[in-house]
Amino acid sequence: MKKLRVDVGELTFVMEMYDNYDSTNFLDTETGEIVSVYKGLLMAIKRNGDKAAMDLPEWEKNVLDVAKRVYFNGNGRYQEIPRQEVFERHKLMVAFAKTVKNTQLREEIENVLSDKFAFRKFLKFLFDHPEELKRWFMFKEERLQENIAEWLQSINVEPLREQQER
Repeated sequence: MKKLRVDVGELTFVMEMYDNYDSTNFLDTETGEIVSVYKGLLMAIKRNGDKAAMDLPEWEKNVLDVAKRVYFNGNGRYQEIPRQEVFERHKLMVAFAKTVKNTQLREEIENVLSDKFAFRKFLKFLFDHPEELKRWFMFKEERLQENIAEWLQSINVEPLREQQER
């Protein structure tokens, strides 16, 4: 397993990004850097190869080299960082609801989760129950850290801890 300095906080943030579907994020397995590439830029490279820069606005030309390295990623250096999908977030909230000890509160949470706007209503409901809100954030963070560890292991990367870096 390759030991690599990875900003787990940034990785957590990227995996939780729900609404940024215009770009794709990758982990550089040589440097540990997280790079974000606009999907339109990847499509331009796919269509035009080395001539892709001709049709691009100036701001995209600045990141073209990185996008090319990602696109022509023959050795697996850049690994796409998975996002937490909607159904996975919902499953996580359902799993959390099962941990609520107060039966009435658990049933209310389960009722909220069956609603069309479950995500918004779930948090709104928990804001009225600060102890459960705190538990939710801890629960979610623990599961996300587990997912990150599993994903890094699946791509054969072991994140360096501070004491290992010295």
